[in-house]
Amino acid sequence: MAVSKDLQGAIDLAARVLDDLGIKEPPVPSSFIHFIDPTRPVHVSIEPLGRLTRGATMLAPDGSEWRVVLNANDRVEVRRFTLAHEAFHIACGTGLAFRRDGMGQFYECSLADHFASHLLIPETWLRALEHPRAGVLAHRCKTSVAAAARRVSSALRA
Repeated sequence: MAVSKDLQGAIDLAARVLDDLGIKEPPVPSSFIHFIDPTRPVHVSIEPLGRLTRGATMLAPDGSEWRVVLNANDRVEVRRFTLAHEAFHIACGTGLAFRRDGMGQFYECSLADHFASHLLIPETWLRALEHPRAGVLAHRCKTSVAAAARRVSSALRA
């Protein structure tokens, strides 16, 4: 199945981050977030947020640092996915990933989800398993079972 240029860009960026950091096996350390923007630090905080809010990313008003907020009410595995999702937004803000004028927020968030799933569960790790099962993959990669199941399902469709 062919993927769009933008989607392939998000997948390629995830592979590049893993390669640049020398990450060859699961789980991806959460410290990856500090390497997304080489010019600004990333401050991550965990705070209670609304039930439907997983996280948010913003550049400090003076442009000195990125601030990422993750929902304290979420399980650790869900927060890891959210952290990877937010990393994509940082990459878009630095020019590391593409940013188009008029690109809708929903579209960028969809690409961020693809980036996160490919960063935390890359294709090579899926192929290494003879029969990838979501529960096993979630445990190895420290993701939620739901995220692992979506990743397995998307890999099977490809």
